[in-house]
Amino acid sequence: MYETGKNADNMVEIHEDPIKLPKDRLLRAIEAFNEKWGLPWKYSLVVFKPGAPDKIKRAWKSIYIDISELFIGGNFGAIIFGSYVIGRVPEIITEMSIDDVKAALDSMIMNNEELIMFFENEFEKNELIDNTLQTIKELNSTLKSIINSLKPKFTSEAPKELQKACIKAAALMKKLGEHIKNIEDIPKSIHESLQTKLNE
Repeated sequence: MYETGKNADNMVEIHEDPIKLPKDRLLRAIEAFNEKWGLPWKYSLVVFKPGAPDKIKRAWKSIYIDISELFIGGNFGAIIFGSYVIGRVPEIITEMSIDDVKAALDSMIMNNEELIMFFENEFEKNELIDNTLQTIKELNSTLKSIINSLKPKFTSEAPKELQKACIKAAALMKKLGEHIKNIEDIPKSIHESLQTKLNE
């Protein structure tokens, strides 16, 4: 089993041996997570299986759409994500732990930096990819400005500077989602693997 992300001590790198867990422990953890966050399913596992080459491009298109929706965001009961989260920060800043806000923003910045590397390494440059990269970089710059404007404690309404930065970040996240949704090409490494498979 693999988990994305980097900062945890028990994470493994791609191609390393995965962490082995008893099946019942894994199922209990997944069930507890979904119940805590009010998700509409009991289990949510992704199983990777070999696919026919002619289906790979369609599969990647659905992945781009999924990623785009994570940035655009939404509100599903107890879960608010994507641009909706950033947009609400000024409203609820007095009720939030500033350390939690910083940690969440740092995590977003880290994930965006990995996304920048992905687009720079896996795609030929074109207008859409250039716009996507520019938007991610501008988003990260805006997220950093939000972090810099946070104080140890907010006892009243968020300052105008913070409100403007959050509005800008939310708009950039929506814009980024739309860019990613329009991508059609598959990553270079996947394309090379497909060509190898087709030539076998």
